[in-house]
Amino acid sequence: MGFFDALKKIAQGKPVFEPTDGTVQTGQDGQAPQSPEASPQPQTAAPVPQGPKSIPVVQVRRVECRDNGPQMELQVDIQNDSREDVMLDKILLLGTVRELDTTLRPGQARQFTVYKGNRTPDEPRGYAEVRYRKMDGDYFSAIHQLRGRKESDGYWDVVELRLQLPIKDLPA
Repeated sequence: MGFFDALKKIAQGKPVFEPTDGTVQTGQDGQAPQSPEASPQPQTAAPVPQGPKSIPVVQVRRVECRDNGPQMELQVDIQNDSREDVMLDKILLLGTVRELDTTLRPGQARQFTVYKGNRTPDEPRGYAEVRYRKMDGDYFSAIHQLRGRKESDGYWDVVELRLQLPIKDLPA
């Protein structure tokens, strides 16, 4: 093949050297290079995109505060409002951590005792955090704002945990 034949193929967008034209390119070591199909390629497990990431919503639906003098017990209903199973990990509330370790199916709710301790003469401020994961191991955090009510004895009770959106996607 001459120079002008090669230039003609370049102008047409065709490969200059083809296996059928009798010319073979050689590598630096004098041997014919392997085709990309013949050389082994390392296999990588790249994630296959499957659309937008789903973030399951889990929230506290009901709060019941039981008083016993200066002590209180707080029970809540936690509901899975998503379309997939979730594993409840723990709830952080009023300076305590309570392990939940329970699986909830879509739409399912469960009751938990999340706090046993002293009542406070001050208005409860701050947040509760429900940590949970999808079955594939992806962790999330649902933050709930504490709402209280002052009782006639001067102590405050927690009467509501209000979900604060958006749900946080926690790093692995």
